[in-house]
Amino acid sequence: MPELSFRDRFYTRRVAAAMTSPLGILLAGAGTAAGIIAGLPIVVAPLLGVAAWAVRVLAAMPRGFDADGIDPFELAEPWRSYVWKAKRARRHFAEAVKSGREGPLRDRLEQIGRRITDGVEECWRVAQGGD
Repeated sequence: MPELSFRDRFYTRRVAAAMTSPLGILLAGAGTAAGIIAGLPIVVAPLLGVAAWAVRVLAAMPRGFDADGIDPFELAEPWRSYVWKAKRARRHFAEAVKSGREGPLRDRLEQIGRRITDGVEECWRVAQGGD
């Protein structure tokens, strides 16, 4: 999966929530107040508040996807938990397969693992549509 651009990471639900969150607004006010207390001109002090708010928003931006391209935290509940549980089940299955001995049984389990991966991807598509 290609690397996400800044624009793709910016236009997410998590960033929108950070922009309007009480913490983000409080940081903007605290930054402005700190600028005024520090003796910055009244026109420049809000820039410090905007900078504090921008740091909060940038911290909320997703860093990118897992190797599989599925990020459950872009979804609202209950879809997030469905996708997260599906990914967790796939990971547990893969760990169990790796711990097995080489042979026909492990080969068959690896085939089943590929089917499970298809199921997780389908779960992701359905959850995106439902969200």
